[in-house]
Amino acid sequence: MKIKLLFVAILSLLVFSGCSSTTEIDHRSIVHAVGVDKNEQGYEVSLQIFSPSGSGSDTPVDVSKSNTKVVSAVGETIYDGMKGCEKLLGGEAFMGHNKFIIFGSSLYGEDMDRLLGWFRKENENYLGVTVGYSESTAKEILDIKLTDGASAVENMELIHSYAVKNGTTAQGDLLVLFNDLALTTKSGFLPVFSVKDKEKSDNSDKEEPEQYLEIKKTAILKGGVVAGFLNSDEVMGVLWLNGEIDKCKVTVEIDGGFYDVELESKWVFPKIYKEGEKLVASFDINAESRVVEELSSDIKRRICEYSQQKILENCQKAIKKTVEYYRTDVLRIEKLIKFYKPSIFRQYSDDFERVLTSVEFKAEVNCKIAN
Repeated sequence: MKIKLLFVAILSLLVFSGCSSTTEIDHRSIVHAVGVDKNEQGYEVSLQIFSPSGSGSDTPVDVSKSNTKVVSAVGETIYDGMKGCEKLLGGEAFMGHNKFIIFGSSLYGEDMDRLLGWFRKENENYLGVTVGYSESTAKEILDIKLTDGASAVENMELIHSYAVKNGTTAQGDLLVLFNDLALTTKSGFLPVFSVKDKEKSDNSDKEEPEQYLEIKKTAILKGGVVAGFLNSDEVMGVLWLNGEIDKCKVTVEIDGGFYDVELESKWVFPKIYKEGEKLVASFDINAESRVVEELSSDIKRRICEYSQQKILENCQKAIKKTVEYYRTDVLRIEKLIKFYKPSIFRQYSDDFERVLTSVEFKAEVNCKIAN
């Protein structure tokens, strides 16, 4: 009897699996990055897809080429634009390997929560994808003219990972952004990419100049739209306060000498408490400073003191810009209040911005010399 039941179960799986909706791999286009802009006609969606360049090569994929191309379509909605791209491709756009979602400057004033609606519903999307803005158009970012063998996405990955590693821009992780947009102030913290032309050398015979990507600023959101931008010092302060920095490098000047110092975050302890009638947000930051050179103990001590002061200054700049000036909750104070003082949040949840701007911030930094 058990054998018969097992046979029926296996047969059922085989039968019903053949009824599911599937798409053959050769009818799918693998998306590396998505760009969204807005113009008079609607939303222009651009997809950078894998496109083998095998001509003149012994293999289907020519490693000397970028093996990508960009297709664009305009629709009344982002969904319509995506479907327009699929019509041009003649098949389904597979989002499972997508690495970037870039929004052009024309969308700075639109609600990011709404813009991400389709990406939230599309279950193929990887939640670790990086979301960012372009200083101009998203299409320009995806279609950048690089040297042969490199794609815009590969270049974006290198530029972005380097900036994140050095604490000069945000990670822009999609899942984190979804959580930040769920805050009362609908905050956010995203990298901004820009395209620059390389200087043309005298002996270059290329008609068009080569280009490169860079990240010079980081956007912060309030109410889901771009409220303003942070410079590298302010970004680093946010990352220290949020405990999102691992290691970063700073240059220290002492007695006319310049020293490259690596700072490593050991731990960050945030807390909300009442001090009389005031609500205080405190951040206890512990870090280590490390120099490669053989230096005297006195120089190392002074470098450590400078590093400690530099971290504190960056934190103060971040608080001033994000909370006092833009009144946005990039530092996620709402989560701290919900955890430590839920009764206060319930009492003032309808006017949380007033609570946010009345909080007194304290940051203490303890920096030690690494062994």
